[in-house]
Amino acid sequence: MEMTTKEEHLVFLDALPIETMTRGMGACQKLRNAFPDLSNRQASQIVAYWMETAHTRKAQQTTPD
Repeated sequence: MEMTTKEEHLVFLDALPIETMTRGMGACQKLRNAFPDLSNRQASQIVAYWMETAHTRKAQQTTPD
């Protein structure tokens, strides 16, 4: 199954060290470096979504089927 761009972004951000997560702007720059086709606004929106949903997504990943 091919990953959507948004999923690729979230996977990339999830792999960043925890200290990057606490500094959202550092995550934004790292995301733009990895995905240069993103605008500043797009990267900021993705990082905001990532930060808002991190807890929920982590819980879903650790929940047994």
